[in-house]
Formats: sequence, C-alpha cells, structure tokens
Amino acid sequence: MYQLPLAPTPADGECSPESNNYTYTGSENGDTYQIAFCSGKQVSDISPGVLCMTPGGLTTECSGGGSSVASCSEYTTGNGECEYQGQTYQILQLGTQTWFADNLNYDNGCGEVSFASLQYSDEGWCGYYNNDETTYGSYGLLYQWSAAMNYDGIGDPDLLEGTQGVCPSGWHVPTDSDISSLVGYLSSDSQYWCDDNSTYVAKSLVSASGWNTNASLCTVGNEQDQNNTSGFNLQPLGSLSSNPFGYGFGYFGDRGGIWTSSPRSEIHPNEKDAIQIFNSDQIISQTYTNYIYNGLAVRCIKD
Repeated sequence: MYQLPLAPTPADGECSPESNNYTYTGSENGDTYQIAFCSGKQVSDISPGVLCMTPGGLTTECSGGGSSVASCSEYTTGNGECEYQGQTYQILQLGTQTWFADNLNYDNGCGEVSFASLQYSDEGWCGYYNNDETTYGSYGLLYQWSAAMNYDGIGDPDLLEGTQGVCPSGWHVPTDSDISSLVGYLSSDSQYWCDDNSTYVAKSLVSASGWNTNASLCTVGNEQDQNNTSGFNLQPLGSLSSNPFGYGFGYFGDRGGIWTSSPRSEIHPNEKDAIQIFNSDQIISQTYTNYIYNGLAVRCIKD
C-alpha cells in the first residue's frame, strides 16, 4: 500500500488514542509485515483490543516480523506498550509521569481467594466485575486492597505506600502524591480543560464511552466523545462492596475508581485513598476514600 488509511477519531470503543493508530512494521529482509490497529468492539470471536493483520491473516499475536513487545520491567518512558505476565498494556506519558493506560489484569493467585461477604474483611480477593470474564474481562480485575498491594498481613501496611504491589518491577501502585502531580499536570495545560476551566479536568482522564449520561456541562457523562483527551482512559468499571448487611457489584457505568497505596489517616486503618470519578463529576476529587475490603481497579505508575 502506498498510504495507510486513517484511524477513526475519536478512538473507537475502548481503544486508547495511542493504540488506535495504524502502524506498519516490516521485517528486516522484507519477507513479511504486520499492520497493527485497535478494534473497539468484539469481532466474531476476537476480543476488543490491539490486533495485527499479517500475510497469514488477522492475529492478536503482534510480533511484527521479528520485533517483540518490551517487558514492562524493562520499559523506560514515553508512549508505547509493554508486556507483563503474558498481557500487553498500553503505556502513556503525561508530563514527567509514565502510566499504564489500561487497568491491571494480573491474577497472582488472588482470583482463587473466596470473597468474604457479609463482613468487614479483606481476604486478598480479586476478580472480574459480576464474576463475568466474558463480558468484563477487557476492563481488568477488581482487587481488594491487600491483593493490590501483595500484602500478607505481616508488618505495618502503611509502610507499603509507594511500593510495587502487583505491578511489574520498576513500577508501583500510585500514592496520593502521584495523583496530585497528575491532577496538577492536567490543570496546567488548557488542552485538558473543559469550558476554559482549569479545575474541570475529569473528562480528560476518562474513557470516551460507556458512562451513564449526565445532562450537566463538563460532567464525565455529558458529551462523552470529548472525554479522554489525556489518553488515560479510566473506565466506569464500578466496584465490589462488602458490609455486614450484604455485598455486591455496583456502579458500573456510574463510577471509575483506582486504588492508591496511601492511608487515609492513622485513625482510619481500614480506609485507603483512591481516585473515584463519577459520571456526574467535573473535577477530580482527591477526598474520596474506600474501605480496604471493597474491590477497585489498579493502575501502575513508573518509579
């Protein structure tokens, strides 16, 4: 081909702006090639995500004629992708920070842990929303806090702040300080603002589809095609909640949340800070906390 076709704008479905680009890669001796692109929805029996067209047909194994995806533990900085525990993640550079642009989908044994319902108990559980990998597998896993942090109950959990957790070597579960830096970066650049308001940056951080609608200007659920200008692509995965009166999955379409490793305070040992963005939000609030026995998503940030 003399010219590759242009990818749709905005990115289709769950595709990030980076993965949405069409990329042609040829082998050194010219005997093969691949064209990488992102599918925003299920195609036949192929799940959404990065796909590659090769002389042999369509594949999810994007090796590109001898090239390979770098290990996340060896990744440095900049937009791109890397591989961790058999799965490829999109990587996003925002200012001086390097982030996963996908929710973590690594089961280090936490999926075999039974969720302790009807009580305040963090057992180290992880799982898919509604326990349904077929429907929700592309959103990544929900983790109780100890599963996210690889915490076995020995020692002071507050000393885990900023540590690796379930992230690859060289990465960590974000801290409050990491989140403050992210929000500060978005607020400093007008391309991420809504209605020329430097505090209205929630839309820039979230996916461009999947949210329940909201009529108010500059909310996440309003004019969703204008979301995700940062490429962070936080999705409305909801959460899993537990208390003595019951438990259940909820808020899918209404809320997207990710853990931090930072404690709320010494007098609240069962609560940790988290990003939680609702479809009705305009700003990114850092005042939300979540109980450690609930399930939220995990994003990794480079050390």
